[in-house]
Parts: sequence; structure tokens; C-alpha cells
Amino acid sequence: MILVTITGHLGKDAVVRESNGRKYISFTMCSTVKRGNTERSTWISVFYRYSENLVAHLTRGKHVLVAGECEVSVYNGQGGAQIDMTVNASTLQLIGGQNTPQAAAVDNKPYVAKNDTLFPPTDDNDAPF
Repeated sequence: MILVTITGHLGKDAVVRESNGRKYISFTMCSTVKRGNTERSTWISVFYRYSENLVAHLTRGKHVLVAGECEVSVYNGQGGAQIDMTVNASTLQLIGGQNTPQAAAVDNKPYVAKNDTLFPPTDDNDAPF
């Protein structure tokens, strides 16, 4: 199991999906690392438990922190070998700043959501990703 914590910005608005009768939130985020004059961006697909209140805040450009189990796979794409990174997030936090709505904070603390039972462990691989 690979556990990660990643910060980045949403590439587009989050969408609600359903698998096996259970709703979940899906979005892509970009995490950029700058070292000197070099900048490298990594795109990550994120899945998180459904929360109607949270979906409205997960819009393009929002700065978020996610933590959870990561799966990395390599495949052959048009430009050669491509890497796909997916996170089944157990924690999601909206990071403050001008773009974070006041509704996302409670008592001046950032909104932190925890995901304890999105996809419980099973012996078969029926996760939606």
C-alpha cells in the first residue's frame, strides 16, 4: 500500500459518479514542483466519498490537499510510456486563500473531510478506478 499526501489545484470541476449503488466524487488535480528554473507538473485522478455540500466547493482552480492510498500504473500512450496516478482519498482539505469560500471554513478553521468508508477493503478488485 502506498499512502500519499498531495497539494495542488483542481483542473476542472469535480463530478459525482456512482459505482455499485454508491456515489463518490471524482476530480483531477495538478501538483507542481518548482526547483530553480525547472517546473514539473503531475496530474492526479482523485476519488472521494460523496458529500453534497463539498461538491459545490470543488471547482476548477481550487487549492486542495488530499491524503490517501495511491495507485500508480504505466501504459503506452501516443507520446510513449505514460504514468497514471490515482488517489483514493481518505482526507480532503480545502486550502485557504482568496479563492476559498467562507462556507468552506467552520469557526475560522479550514474544512477537513475524512473518508472512512468510501471503498472498504475487499478481496476482489471492484473499485471504480
